[in-house]
Amino acid sequence: MFRHALLLGAAISVVLSASALAGCSPDLGDAPTPSRTADQQQGERLAQISGCMACHAPGGSATSFVGLAGTTVRLADGSSVIADSSYLTESIVYPNAKRVAGATLAMPTNSLTAAEAARIVAYIEALSDVTPVHRP
Repeated sequence: MFRHALLLGAAISVVLSASALAGCSPDLGDAPTPSRTADQQQGERLAQISGCMACHAPGGSATSFVGLAGTTVRLADGSSVIADSSYLTESIVYPNAKRVAGATLAMPTNSLTAAEAARIVAYIEALSDVTPVHRP
């Protein structure tokens, strides 16, 4: 009887833990949800575990990833840039190279590799439903 109660308690614990963890994913609102490539899926996971979504989810303290790719971004120096793959990659690898106008917090440095940054960019582009634009 004790063993049965122990197994039941463990099963309930697993179900409750899974339910709690399911709520940890950021709400991306009406983000496009077509099937994603492996790179885009890995980019999503990297963005979550690297802490990106703490600020870059809709309603966060920084520009949302949803709809970002392909837009014009106004920079602190008064210039503008298109949020293409080159700009997005540079912003991830060198977070303070081009500060966004009105940004109150500095993006922290990170230890992401170039390949990991490229996967996060692929994820951001998927959230914008745009064809990637690569500058030479």
